[in-house]
Amino acid sequence: MNTYLKEFLALRCAGDVLNATHPVSKAAKEITEAMAVVKRLKSWAIQHPMELILWDLCAGNALTGILAAYLLPFKRVIAVDRKRRKRQGYQNVRRWEYRECDVSEILPEIDSNSILVASHPCGQAAIDICMLYAETDARAMAILPCCVGKLQGKFTALEHNRFSRYEQWCLGLARLVGGNCKRDNHVASPANILVWATKS
Repeated sequence: MNTYLKEFLALRCAGDVLNATHPVSKAAKEITEAMAVVKRLKSWAIQHPMELILWDLCAGNALTGILAAYLLPFKRVIAVDRKRRKRQGYQNVRRWEYRECDVSEILPEIDSNSILVASHPCGQAAIDICMLYAETDARAMAILPCCVGKLQGKFTALEHNRFSRYEQWCLGLARLVGGNCKRDNHVASPANILVWATKS
């Protein structure tokens, strides 16, 4: 069994998270993606208990944000997506809300206590999240990009030969925010590179 899936199923809150987000398409894959992002969040949340607001962007069914709300001491978790998902179980999640809006609409609310995350934002959405992080006081960000978008960044001939298009895409996003990226082989998807950055 996949390591992240095994870890998730061992959590006391696993049933609550699944009940809150049901139905989840390709649940095993999405759980591993959420676990990868939440693991990156853990140290940030523990260092500042009940101070930080987690913004779960391009949230979809909000699995990542809801898992974080159950597991970590965030003051509030806010899921954001252009198309709001409706789940009966959402009403049982504390310190959590869902907003139907564009990422640009939350700009005035992003401050130094904000953490930005996204599981599998597509192309331009990944760039938008990186720019939101770079142009605000957001404390940190962590995203697991999926389909390759277009970046203006330049790559050396060595990088073109050494890295796949997806790897170049993630490296470009990391450079955009002065951050890091690393492949996580426990994520049950070929798009398994986590990009993260922090300002403190």
